[in-house]
Amino acid sequence: MNDREATRIIEEYFSSLFMERDVDAFDRYLHPDYWDDDCGQEGINHIEDSKEYLRDLFSRIPTVGVSVGRVTAEGNVITAFLDWTLEDADVITTWKRGIAIFVLEGDRIRKRHTYIYDSREIGE
Repeated sequence: MNDREATRIIEEYFSSLFMERDVDAFDRYLHPDYWDDDCGQEGINHIEDSKEYLRDLFSRIPTVGVSVGRVTAEGNVITAFLDWTLEDADVITTWKRGIAIFVLEGDRIRKRHTYIYDSREIGE
């Protein structure tokens, strides 16, 4: 996989989730044995946990979005710079900034970890 292919995958993934608000997109994009380091717990379904998290986030902060920045690929690992944004009266504000690492197995995300390096106390 090259950087262009990785960018397409990540942009489609976040568009499905944050533009279309389609939390069932997790079923298409995530491997059945998906592990989310941010959940980090044994014995829970990380896909269902991710769906619950986004449903709650969308209900609490209806204008939240994600902007995909630079994306790079190395083998089956994708690294993406991300901005989580809020929109108010056509003004977009960055809420959080981070780096997400996605490990693919086949054409699905098997593991993800996000490091937030800038966060503001907006909406939580």
